[in-house]
Amino acid sequence: MNNYIKNFNQYLKTLFSYFFSKEFLIISFFTLWSVFILYNSDFLYPISMWNIFSTLSLFIVPVFFYISVFEEKKFIKIFYFIIFFSSLIISFYIVNLKGYSRNIGQNEFINGSMIIYFLLLIVYSFLNKNFHLNLFNLSMGDIKNSIIFTLISIIVITPLIIFTSRNPQFKTVYPLFKQMKNSNYDFIKYQSAFLYFFFFWEFYFRGIMLKSFEKILKNNFLAIILQSIIFTFIHFGKPGLETLSSFFGGFILGFFSIKLRTFLPSFILHYYIAFLMDFLSVFF
Repeated sequence: MNNYIKNFNQYLKTLFSYFFSKEFLIISFFTLWSVFILYNSDFLYPISMWNIFSTLSLFIVPVFFYISVFEEKKFIKIFYFIIFFSSLIISFYIVNLKGYSRNIGQNEFINGSMIIYFLLLIVYSFLNKNFHLNLFNLSMGDIKNSIIFTLISIIVITPLIIFTSRNPQFKTVYPLFKQMKNSNYDFIKYQSAFLYFFFFWEFYFRGIMLKSFEKILKNNFLAIILQSIIFTFIHFGKPGLETLSSFFGGFILGFFSIKLRTFLPSFILHYYIAFLMDFLSVFF
């Protein structure tokens, strides 16, 4: 009997060691946080608050999480974990705002919080000289091959987008902002917001998520696959063909983001696909 109890206690110790391992923390965070983003992906109004939410959820929250996991100095680690936790609370606060309170110009609490968060990131870059945003593929990388990859991809995907845009499923979904059909001004306004959004979207998937997986798994292939799986399920609710193709798209973009040492080509291509789909839906 004592042996059974001893073995069971050992199982529990092993289980808890898994819970507090960096591998579990990183994978579970990006999985669960992506679920949060998925269920709040319709947070599109007003544009100013949507931009704030994109910055917070796709950039600030994951960066503070990364710091709180990988920082080695205990005091700094605890401090930035508290900051990370506060950014989670504000994210939930934002998605629950209703009506007039969503007006960013009237919400000094959120404006002040965002300024403080960016200042704390600057402070951390002084505290840890090894911390740079290029750790997350935010760099120019291999410029020559990035241009080649981007141009070839545009040539290949353009006819595919034109063909799929005629699919009835896509016609019911796009454009995501139906107001784009009102005027050219509205189209440009919302496309500008999308340009901003997709930068942080790619930073999240092909930047910090991918590089975090690469850091803990020590295997590029597994990191790309895991990122692609999460990228796929965040497309649930979109047309079936888009959801299925997102796995292969996520894998290709992840592969080239690692090889080229930058997510900027992924950002350009992803935005180009969204822009072309909206353009065809609005004007044709």
